[in-house]
Amino acid sequence: MDWETKNSFQVEKLKLKKDYEGRVEATLLKRNAKENKSRVILYIHGFVDYFFQTGLADWANELGFNFYALELRKYGRSILDHQRPNMFRFYTEYFEEINEAVKIIKGRDKNQKLILMGHSTGGLLSALYAHHRREKRYYPKKCVKCILTKFGVDKTLKYLAYEKNTLYTGASYEDFRR
Repeated sequence: MDWETKNSFQVEKLKLKKDYEGRVEATLLKRNAKENKSRVILYIHGFVDYFFQTGLADWANELGFNFYALELRKYGRSILDHQRPNMFRFYTEYFEEINEAVKIIKGRDKNQKLILMGHSTGGLLSALYAHHRREKRYYPKKCVKCILTKFGVDKTLKYLAYEKNTLYTGASYEDFRR
């Protein structure tokens, strides 16, 4: 049995536009909460990383959030044989797969409240995406909050919360239950 099946994740490959190395794809992993409330956390990993943190998905599901993890192009399950792993020229390259994931999450899967959660470089990308999406020339408004994480600090999740174009530090987990 593979890791995804063992941990109750559905996996979907996102076909993206070709880039300077040729064919590109990203990977979207999904696990729904037991009671679907159409709230979702979309997790984006850090540099030289991929998604494997089942405890994070457990936490989100226990709070009643559907959980998605996006493995960016040229990382983890998304690396293709002809690619240099983790290679990118400009951070906006990743907006394509974030936008495709958001379309699936909010469109096809009918989730309403979207929280972007990013670890390390994924946090930077989440904040930049949330900022750029305010301008119609990039993407329409699609997320309500952004959590930027760093794991392994005293076994607690340290984060900043982004809401209505303002960064907050030290927000409680209760802020994300609403």
